[in-house]
Amino acid sequence: MSPPNTNDPHSPATHVAFQHALDAYNHGKGDVFQAIPLFEEAVSRYHLYMALVFPGDIFYSGNAKYTLKPDYALAFDTTPRQRSTVLCSVFSGSATATCSAMGFSRPTATCRKTERLLRAQQHYEQALHNTSQPIARLLCGLADLEYYKHQGDVRTQLHVIPLGIADCILARSHRDRAMEIYVDVAESMPHLKRPGFGLALAAQDPVERIAYVEEAADKADY
Repeated sequence: MSPPNTNDPHSPATHVAFQHALDAYNHGKGDVFQAIPLFEEAVSRYHLYMALVFPGDIFYSGNAKYTLKPDYALAFDTTPRQRSTVLCSVFSGSATATCSAMGFSRPTATCRKTERLLRAQQHYEQALHNTSQPIARLLCGLADLEYYKHQGDVRTQLHVIPLGIADCILARSHRDRAMEIYVDVAESMPHLKRPGFGLALAAQDPVERIAYVEEAADKADY
C-alpha cells in the first residue's frame, strides 16, 4: 500500500494539520507563537496556501498579548468623522506568518514598522498568486473578516484582495500607488464602501478626504 500523499492540500492529513493550527491561533486570541509553525507546516508540507491568510494579525495588526502593537490605523485617523471601528481597523487583517515559505524569522516586538509592512505586502501577494479558493482571497484582503466570511458574492470575494495590498502601500506613504489600487477596486465594485475609505485615508486635501468619506458612507456594502 502506498503512503499517503502529504503534498495534497485536499487530503485528510492536511485538514487535520490546518485545523490544529486554527485551534492554536483561535482567532488571534490563542498562542500565536505556537500557531506560526503550524501554519508554516500547512504551507510548506501540504501546499495549503489558504494557511497564508489566517495569522496575519501577528505581523500586521499586532497582538497585545505578545506586545506586538503597531498603530498604523491611528496614524491615518485624521478627522473625527473617520474615528470609527471601520477606519480604525482598516489596516488590520491578514498578512500571514509563513516564515518558512518567505524566509522570515518569527516576529518580535522590536520588528521595524517598515519591515513588517513589507512582509505583509509580500504575504498578500504570495497568497494572491497561489490561491484559487474564493474564501482564501477574501480573507487575504479584508479587515472585517467576521462580516465577510458569510457573504455569498463570489465576485466580491475574488476582487477584494488588492485592498490589502493597497493598505500596505499606503502605510508606507506611497499614496499615489495606493490610490490607483483603491480607484481600480472602486470602479470594478461600485457598491463597496471600503475602497472609498481607503481613498479618504490616502487623500491629502481635507476637502477631498471628506468627500471620499461621504461618498463611501452612501455605498450599500462594506
